[in-house]
Amino acid sequence: MKHSDEMNQDEKLLQQLRTAVLDNLGNDQFGVESLANEVGMSRSHLHRKLKKLREQSISRFIRQVRLEEAMKLLRQDAATVSEIAFRVGFSSTSYFSKCFYEQYGYPPGEAQKVFHKKDGRSSSATDAAAVPQDAKAEPTEKSPTSPPAKTPDVLEKKPSPGKARVPVYKILGLTAFLLAIGFAAFYFLKKPPISPTREKSIAVLPFTNLSSDENNQHFADGLVEDLLHRLSLMEGFKVISRTSSEMYRERGTKPVPQIARELGVSYIIEGSVQKDAGRARINIQLIDAQSDAHIWSKPFDRDLDDIFDVQSEIAIQIAAELNAILSPQQTTVVRAHRTKNVKAFELYQLGRFYWNKRTREGYRTSIEYFEQAIAEDPDYGLAYAGLADNYNLMAIMNLIDRKKGRDTAVELALKALELDGSLAEAYTVLGSIYTYVDWNWAAAEEAYLRAIQLNPNYSTAYHYYSEHLSITGRHEEARKAINTALELDPLSFIIRFVSAKLYYNRGLFQEALSEIEVCRQLNEGHPWIAFYQFKISRNLGNSQAALDAFQKVGKRLDLFTAEQVDSAYAASGLDGLVHWQIEFTDQPLGKARLFGALGEDEKAMDWLEKPFRKGTIHADFTFTYEFRKLHSHPRFIALLKEMGLPWKPGSKQ
Repeated sequence: MKHSDEMNQDEKLLQQLRTAVLDNLGNDQFGVESLANEVGMSRSHLHRKLKKLREQSISRFIRQVRLEEAMKLLRQDAATVSEIAFRVGFSSTSYFSKCFYEQYGYPPGEAQKVFHKKDGRSSSATDAAAVPQDAKAEPTEKSPTSPPAKTPDVLEKKPSPGKARVPVYKILGLTAFLLAIGFAAFYFLKKPPISPTREKSIAVLPFTNLSSDENNQHFADGLVEDLLHRLSLMEGFKVISRTSSEMYRERGTKPVPQIARELGVSYIIEGSVQKDAGRARINIQLIDAQSDAHIWSKPFDRDLDDIFDVQSEIAIQIAAELNAILSPQQTTVVRAHRTKNVKAFELYQLGRFYWNKRTREGYRTSIEYFEQAIAEDPDYGLAYAGLADNYNLMAIMNLIDRKKGRDTAVELALKALELDGSLAEAYTVLGSIYTYVDWNWAAAEEAYLRAIQLNPNYSTAYHYYSEHLSITGRHEEARKAINTALELDPLSFIIRFVSAKLYYNRGLFQEALSEIEVCRQLNEGHPWIAFYQFKISRNLGNSQAALDAFQKVGKRLDLFTAEQVDSAYAASGLDGLVHWQIEFTDQPLGKARLFGALGEDEKAMDWLEKPFRKGTIHADFTFTYEFRKLHSHPRFIALLKEMGLPWKPGSKQ
């Protein structure tokens, strides 16, 4: 009876210990002393107790509980190996992989494969793969809470007479040696040396929000944006825009090497963020994309007030891991903070979130958040730049009075630069205003080049600059600029669309069609896609493809039925569809383009001059393909002269 009571007490203690570890699973600082305190024992007493019950040290017990929980998560495919490592309390992914390999006999990345492998084994054999290998005194050990298992009789049989018996210590020694060699090969060869000459191209995947509050995702996204900014300031680094990496938020099981190939980078950064009660825990992993090996990983657990210091620390550590040498000046720039106010930082991120929707309502909402960010931190230059960008686009799109929007945007951009002269975003806004509204080509050129000089990784600056170059007739330079934007942001719908537009307006229809196909894959429902498919197919003489595309336009915009399209096409062909478009288009510039497509030059000029005189025309009409025949028209030349364009109509620059 006494023995039974002791067994019950032992089981209760083991369960209590396990529960304590599980309650602190994500805390990598929870160790031997912490566990002893949890159960009210001294370290030495608990150590003796565990040695007696499990033949384990306290640290080994804690590690085994962590690894068992990791195995459960890996089987569920709950997250990446790196994220699971940090969830179960390992501050280093590489150390986690080492411990996991020692315990289970294979790396954590293969847990799913082992669990689901269909090779004719029984389920018990599959389950056996998850049984720890390090329980030397307990081969059948299932968990730290179980009492020691009795050694099976089959293992206690004595060797047959006459057969040589190899000493056990030799077998164990040889086994340990071979395991050590095997692990060393696995672990050290897994981490490749970093070549100083290898391209330092990098993408930061969306950070996982581990907080209970879903709204903290904007905070996590902001940390990604901030880290990208700091990395982009480092000489020799190619940094992929967040617009493209955002496409991998729900990447499922897509492996890192494949993502890297699609983004054209050598390195990937993954991370997770947990924000709670004035603190934030950031887990960062730098991965060699070619081998899918972790180069560096580290958790950062700090007060929110220190979060931006952590960000600069991370950026500088990444540079060091990639053998980048930062000058003292570069280090100072990377360590600089655009704001130290976390609330203002979060409000700015919300402003950009709604700004990116590119809708009237989205712009209105983003204005509110940008203004709140400025109220929180009146010296936050980036918030002024965001607000300027908002008024800039609203003015160009004629969503507000163009002159009022223009003046507000310029005032805000200049204020942003007064507070922070390094803001490429503010210079890009000025370049856009000078191009599309003021037609001040020299000032626009200067602003764009300054933006690119300040941040060579800012894809939007190259995007806007490419359109500026096309408007002014410098088409080869425009192609180079948009190609650079695509290198930095390969999965951006708007940049890819502008690339298609530049090809189309130069009559390079096959290239334009290829780019539009990529746009379709990025945002299939966007009406611009079918509209351009119609224009391109018509110019290529592909009537059926043009007809199919026109059907899609009508369906997506709910303008007409398939029967109406078929009827119009049967009566007048593709030109009939263009005439039909003229009837339901209420935009003067749109009507001008359609008349230009039909070769009706005078009507095209009549409609082109209307928005020009009102001051609402979009400056890119100068290189629109439909107006190519107007380049020698006196009325068209007169418009170009008023715009002060430094090129001759019809030039082949």
